[in-house]
Amino acid sequence: MKINIFTTIFLLLSAIMLGQNKLLGKVMDFNDRPIEGAVIFLDKERADAVTNSRGFFEIMVPEGVKEINIISKEYGLLTSAYTGNPKMNFVYLNYEADPEEIEKASIGYGDVARKDLTYSIQNLKIEDRDQVKGFNTIYDLIRARVPGVVVTDNNRIYIRGSNTLSEYSDPLFVVDGTIVPAIDYILPSEVKSIDILKDAAASIYGSRGANGVILITLKK
Repeated sequence: MKINIFTTIFLLLSAIMLGQNKLLGKVMDFNDRPIEGAVIFLDKERADAVTNSRGFFEIMVPEGVKEINIISKEYGLLTSAYTGNPKMNFVYLNYEADPEEIEKASIGYGDVARKDLTYSIQNLKIEDRDQVKGFNTIYDLIRARVPGVVVTDNNRIYIRGSNTLSEYSDPLFVVDGTIVPAIDYILPSEVKSIDILKDAAASIYGSRGANGVILITLKK
């Protein structure tokens, strides 16, 4: 009986691991210094892996993955083709930045220098109360102040240029880093900033971001 149990467990574990490759990666800057805290994505789907203080990460890569994406708060996005190699080095080349001149863009995985992003992000920052005067709902604010977005009379939202599944398919809503089903409860006076993601920027959310993503940061 014990032999059968162990055999069954072994077969189950083997089935789980089948079709996966183990990858040991290291992420460095252009001076060969390790980058800590970089997040790993597989074909733009976030994986459960972050680089340690020595820049290393270890991950099981499912069969069919074609790209490894590295996202660092300090250095931005780095993409490399994946061909099944068990070890890979990822190097950010020739990057020098003045921290005081970096404009930040919140795009879901953290703050990244806007000048390093190669895709379109539209941003609305609420600097004072006058910017939200006259708007009764969050939909009124988006309709009037956010370019590239259509808000219908019944408050359906369509991001122009995104990979919409139907004529007016709602985008993904992310409020303070949390995905929410709706934004009706948010008052314009509570909003600190709104970011609109589409295309490659929205792809970090996988199929959920196919219709674009609206990131809302609330005032503390």
